[in-house]
Amino acid sequence: MFKKSLNKLAILSGSILVSSSVFASETNTVDYSALIDKIDFSSAIAAVLSVIALVVGALVAWKGGQWIIKAVRTA
Repeated sequence: MFKKSLNKLAILSGSILVSSSVFASETNTVDYSALIDKIDFSSAIAAVLSVIALVVGALVAWKGGQWIIKAVRTA
């Protein structure tokens, strides 16, 4: 009984190893160069930089307003 179970376990583990090595050896690579060449990233980069500039400008204006209010209250 134990020997049969051990043999079944060995066969199962061997088949798992073989199937995993077969799947690991297959590499499915997709060539995205045709898509990437058609996309203009300069406008996307400009949009991201403008959003960052807007957020930084809002923070500077907020901190500057707080500083002015604090200066007026203490004067």
